[in-house]
Amino acid sequence: MASINNTRIIRAKYASDHTLTVDSFKQDTIQLDTSLQAGEILVRTFYLSLDPITRLSFHDPHAEVSTLNQIIAGFGLGDMIESQDPDFPRDAIVLSSNLSWESVSRISDKTGLGVIEDARNPNIPVYAYLNVLCITGLTA
Repeated sequence: MASINNTRIIRAKYASDHTLTVDSFKQDTIQLDTSLQAGEILVRTFYLSLDPITRLSFHDPHAEVSTLNQIIAGFGLGDMIESQDPDFPRDAIVLSSNLSWESVSRISDKTGLGVIEDARNPNIPVYAYLNVLCITGLTA
């Protein structure tokens, strides 16, 4: 069983007065087992979006982005570092509407996850897939 260090950002409390502080979050590091079951993938996160629904969830305990003492989730980009799913090839760049705020995510439910076919186009910066080419840009 191989494992890697995985740093995670966890919601520690809600910001009742709409002010986020360091105390609003916890950070920890765990050992993540990298052996995968059929259909699972490992995604190394490299960009996370702080879109309006994520910001709202920091103040509203009814927003379903994350709950207390759970890893925060939201839109994010990452690269596939391991895959046991033929629809998600290793080294692909993926966009997820529910990527955890952690260094590496083990994903079995791929709802809201897709391979960005044009992600290596030198004319399009990859972070554009989180703003002008994603939900924020589409709703602006």
